[in-house]
Amino acid sequence: MRTCTYLIVALFAAACSKKSEPQPAPAPAPKTVSTETAKKTPEVVTTAKVVSVTTKSPDAGAAFEQARTMAFGSRGGEAVELLNKAISLDAEFAFAHAFLGQVTPGADGMTSLDKAVTLAAKLPEAERLTIEAMRMMRAGEHDKAVATYQKVIALAPDDWHAMITLGTDANFTADHAAALKYFEQAAKAKPDLAIAQNGLAYGNAGLRQWEPAIAAAKKQVELLPKEPNPADTLGEIQLLAGKFDDSEKAFQQALTLEPKFNISWQGVAFARAYRADWKGALEASAKQTAGATTSNDRVGTQMDAAWLMLASGKPADAIAQLDAIEKDADAAKTPSFAFATLDRAYMLELTGKYPDAVKVLADGLTRGDALPGAAKRNAQRMHAILTLRLAAMTGKAAPDADKLVALVDENATTPIAKSFASWAHGLAAWAKTGAKDAVAELAKCEPQVSGCRLDLAAAQRKAGDAAGAQATDKALLETPVRDPITVYAVSQLPKK
Repeated sequence: MRTCTYLIVALFAAACSKKSEPQPAPAPAPKTVSTETAKKTPEVVTTAKVVSVTTKSPDAGAAFEQARTMAFGSRGGEAVELLNKAISLDAEFAFAHAFLGQVTPGADGMTSLDKAVTLAAKLPEAERLTIEAMRMMRAGEHDKAVATYQKVIALAPDDWHAMITLGTDANFTADHAAALKYFEQAAKAKPDLAIAQNGLAYGNAGLRQWEPAIAAAKKQVELLPKEPNPADTLGEIQLLAGKFDDSEKAFQQALTLEPKFNISWQGVAFARAYRADWKGALEASAKQTAGATTSNDRVGTQMDAAWLMLASGKPADAIAQLDAIEKDADAAKTPSFAFATLDRAYMLELTGKYPDAVKVLADGLTRGDALPGAAKRNAQRMHAILTLRLAAMTGKAAPDADKLVALVDENATTPIAKSFASWAHGLAAWAKTGAKDAVAELAKCEPQVSGCRLDLAAAQRKAGDAAGAQATDKALLETPVRDPITVYAVSQLPKK
């Protein structure tokens, strides 16, 4: 899903374009009663304590299971056709509507999730709660969604899907210790579950435990040798560990297994960028754009390319890349369109074009306010951070600074969300009383929140703390992330 931008990714996860949702082993088709009986009382017969999959049509159930496997394997775009097939066979198939909503960006996705919740009202409790939790997560009701998924696990302790979802979410919010517990629980429920190894790889990587992280990633490749996502995961874990040559080889292997697994071109691009191979990075990024299957994904790849251009020292090319998005009628219909505008404002700030950033920020907020659910809140938070940053860089306190900080503070319960809040507090202090007073708050940011760390180093230098700035630079250099803003931040570090 590409409804967030890289500034938000620095807050809420690693890479926005890849939520690190791996390829699970194919699940068995759901058991159903006969079509005639199901028309009267649709239900699924199960013997284990798993979440039911209720449908009137066995063929719809089989299509759904294929689609769910793809969705859990970072192949949501490929799952759409199968989910539509399932719905055509059973228009009241709540789970199919829910997953279609999950893999569909924007308001259309939320509409599908709303319909799924309505259809699920009389379903078995665990199935109904799962669908409600999916909608909550999309709507930005994070804590409610987590609590609901935990109820699902209690009702269906043999079903690994909710465990994987919560583990992925915990990794996404940088609560890696919690993530490891969920993935270990999933592996216990299903010992041959490759997706659990994926989560263990990311969880250990988040704790900078590289040996078990790489071992888990390689184990997943062994379990699913013909699937592209495990190889892509191995590439990402090696990238996080700073093994850029090995990383590129793994990403290339994913593309060899499945040329349509377009996200791996992003991995190739970033592995090359961290080696300062800008020509090669942009070539790989162009291939990712060429292979995009939806307008939303295409906009996301163009945003990648713009950041790579900025990192390579070509700001005019970066802005021209964003200009192309503005002129694209299809792009204007996507959730990523608003975030591309906010990215433009961020780039203008980073290159010192502060007056130009003001209007763009206003446009970005207007577009962000039109988004649904969590995407709208993410856009508002990004706008708040960039407005506070503009005030800090120009020395002119934002008139509504307290409200902006309060907006970012709201629901800041996860480690990364708390980092975002610290960033906001630090920028507000910088604008009011100077860079020295910003340092304490900015220093609370997690290392992977690269935009905050870049500002921290700048504040430390401005305050005369050269040693502190060098330490911040070192931490940033040692925390490569699958995220173009981090690539940019690393490119700005003082050259030795």
